[in-house]
Parts: sequence; C-alpha cells; structure tokens
Amino acid sequence: DGDEECIPGHLHYVTSRQHAEEILLNDPRPECYLIRNSTNNPEQYPYVISLKEHNSFEHTRLGSRHNGRLAIGSVKQGETTHASLAELIRYHTNTPLNLRGRNVLLRFPVTS
Repeated sequence: DGDEECIPGHLHYVTSRQHAEEILLNDPRPECYLIRNSTNNPEQYPYVISLKEHNSFEHTRLGSRHNGRLAIGSVKQGETTHASLAELIRYHTNTPLNLRGRNVLLRFPVTS
C-alpha cells in the first residue's frame, strides 16, 4: 500500500516481543519506540507498537477496523481512527496514547 514508505525506518520486521525489547534496550533514549509486524491475529491487529519507558516495556496492538482504518487496541466507542500507519504515528507524536493509565507520546522512533 506504500504506507511504509511514508515512515522510512519506523517499521521493523522483528517477529517477537523479546527481540523488540532487545532493540529498544540498545537505544539510550528513555521513551523510544518501534513499530513491528504483529504475529498474533495479524488480520485484525497488523502492527504492534513496542515502547520503552524508563527500562520497562509496553506492547500495544494496532487494530484494523472494518473500514480499513487503524486504531490503538480493540474497538472502543468514540475512538480516533487513522487512514494509515503514518497518520497514526504523526497523530500520537502530539496526542498521547493512554497506556495503563499513563499518557505517553511517540517521541523517539528507533529506525531500522
């Protein structure tokens, strides 16, 4: 679909949570992240955001909606959806993700 070309280097083709954490540990920035392909139910959740926050990790699935748009996690009433992965990333560089009650911005992408 060409969407990955709009975000060069952001998408990692790692397959495991453990491998993503190893990549993030090697980056000194406290709030770095990468986007990876999902291995669990990739039709419904094609991507995962893996985020390091002060040496702990969050892995959040990006869900594909029936209309082809992407959003964080499972379907929620009134959620914001995005036409592309690039749009979702741009949005969450300014509008925080809510991860377990904490608001987190996508600040430092780890490029491949």
